[in-house]
Amino acid sequence: MTDVWTPPCPLFGTCGGCSLQDLSWDQYEDFKLNKLETLFEKEGLPVDALAPLTIIKGKTRRRALLRATKVHQNVHLGFYQRGSHDIVNMTACEVLRPEIFDLLAPLRKLLSPLIPSKKRVEIEVLHTEVGLDVVITGKELPELNLALIEKLTAFAEAQTLARLRVNDTLIVQKFLPVASFSGVNVSADAKGFLQASAQADQALSAAVVSLLGEGVTTAVDLFCGRGLFTFALATRARVVHAYDSDEVALGALRAAAKAFPGRIKDGARNLFQMPLNASDLKDVDVALLDPPRVGAMGQCRELAKSAVPHVIYVSCNPESFVKDAARLVAGGYTLESVHPLDQFLWSPHLEVVASFKRKAS
Repeated sequence: MTDVWTPPCPLFGTCGGCSLQDLSWDQYEDFKLNKLETLFEKEGLPVDALAPLTIIKGKTRRRALLRATKVHQNVHLGFYQRGSHDIVNMTACEVLRPEIFDLLAPLRKLLSPLIPSKKRVEIEVLHTEVGLDVVITGKELPELNLALIEKLTAFAEAQTLARLRVNDTLIVQKFLPVASFSGVNVSADAKGFLQASAQADQALSAAVVSLLGEGVTTAVDLFCGRGLFTFALATRARVVHAYDSDEVALGALRAAAKAFPGRIKDGARNLFQMPLNASDLKDVDVALLDPPRVGAMGQCRELAKSAVPHVIYVSCNPESFVKDAARLVAGGYTLESVHPLDQFLWSPHLEVVASFKRKAS
């Protein structure tokens, strides 16, 4: 008799946070890989380059954008309902870290007297190496006064938050929130970008390092953000040049780069408007790019014209990745391997780490 698969979360079908919990693990893995294989076949990419899928299991998600509203004097707090902007009052969650889920009940109590009826606030939460970083935002929240600041401070202390901000006003900062990249602590922010989990950081960095050979002198990290892959590259390369247009993220990277004196050089650059060209890349041994969901066709066109022997492409969107990959292959690269990583459990999203190499002349 075949076991009947039951979605693990009682809110499945209502909460919009997960859409694929009705699939068994085997069905789920097949769904993800079949989608990837179909995209590869459509662009003429080698399906045999695909490695097995790595799945990061539940209760590891370290960041969340939550919404709250008041319904009949009760605070409803959670994600949007599937297909609408109604808020599901979260009573269970199979993806969030327990530290974030455990904050929901205290948050409801804190927000109850602060949210006017039928109004909404947003709560951004990030789990860091030193505690939770929390930002509460809402134009309908009351103005800050001494009594409210004292109440918010007491809440932060009771929940041992690393930092609490309300409408961008710092209420308390007990510790500077940080994430750990290849053993280097980098400042983090609930309002900034990080991968979905620390486990994703580790898996992606390990995949990148496994692709690096010996004797790497110069590497470039394109769309570097706060430096997840910059520091992974720096464990092998003598010099890493890191580029991004986000000045705040670059500032965090720059401060942390003191762990590698003189070996990490950052530069502010909009790679969509001004990608590195073949001349910029002439002495580069490895180019790594980790662009936003839209991909990096402009940068891939320039890489295709270059003599860079090794390109590592980290993508959060297989649809844009396969188009960029086809451009690299048309420019003379061979797609050697693709490592799929599922860090957004029970969602259609999928991450890939791909290695492209030119034949030695």
